[in-house]
Amino acid sequence: MKTKHDDARPGTRGIRAFIESYGRAHRLRKRLAKSRRQAATPIPSSVDVRGVRPVFLIGCGRSGTTLLGDLIMAHPEMEYLLEPYHYWAAIDIQSDASHIYHDGPGRCIMDEQSVDHTSVESFRRIFLPIAARAQKRFIVEKTPINTYRTHWLDALAPDARFICLLRDGVDVAHSIARLAERQAAKIAGKRDMNFWWGVSDAKWRNMSRDGVAAGCLPDQVDLLHGDLERGAYEWILSHQELEKRRSRIEDRLMTLKYVDLTENPAESLRKMCEFLDAPAPDMWLEACSDHVEAGRGAGVRTLELPAVVADEFNRWQERLGFEYRAVGRNP
Repeated sequence: MKTKHDDARPGTRGIRAFIESYGRAHRLRKRLAKSRRQAATPIPSSVDVRGVRPVFLIGCGRSGTTLLGDLIMAHPEMEYLLEPYHYWAAIDIQSDASHIYHDGPGRCIMDEQSVDHTSVESFRRIFLPIAARAQKRFIVEKTPINTYRTHWLDALAPDARFICLLRDGVDVAHSIARLAERQAAKIAGKRDMNFWWGVSDAKWRNMSRDGVAAGCLPDQVDLLHGDLERGAYEWILSHQELEKRRSRIEDRLMTLKYVDLTENPAESLRKMCEFLDAPAPDMWLEACSDHVEAGRGAGVRTLELPAVVADEFNRWQERLGFEYRAVGRNP
């Protein structure tokens, strides 16, 4: 039997969601303000950052970077940061391509032209003390969109090393599409918030604009519709931009396939530690192996794209040694 309390519930839920959205907006503002204060404050003499080595964990979103980050987080000498967008926004607000922290111009692709003495100092003041205070040798940061920004990162931290996760593009595109369909948490003042594409499609608009300017299928972007096709383009662009900038960081870049990480985590992590000149404790390797589920995949092996896009997608699939192929369709 319906009661007066049943009529009140939707309104109560709406008020609670409204309050929560303002709470999230307030926390975001505080987080950015704190990061900006850190960027403007010299590192105290009591905090020795000289031995801290930056490591950037990159790769197209949904390529396994979160899984590898979880494993790194348990390493005794590595301090791990999971997608600290507020730190990057404090260094350069245009890095906020999804418009979480601002509504102005945003960029997906960034390079050394965006770096000056102030941004270098901001990076050092924000990132290095985190590891130093935790008495860790490495500060490992994971933000997938930084795959487009290796020259920017290299200019900010010239001694940094890079670990790039590679995953079959068909799996990646389907994984992106599934996440894009999830309902994102509401943030007051941010309409049309999408879990993957940001506020009012900001990430996609910035990505497609930058991709066209970078020569990535400029005549095909307008033919892409839906999250699956956009996800495929994001995967293509990430590999194009990494390859374009590879020569500058070649000796400080390690690539690791997701399938290798899931099927033989101990060996993959041992190679990573060797690359970083870090220990690989047996206890840590055993714990990581127990944590990983081998053979995880998207489960869907079909992908239809505009013919020209499918050709480029398949070219990268073949080049990277992945099995599956997209099917092309004519306009």
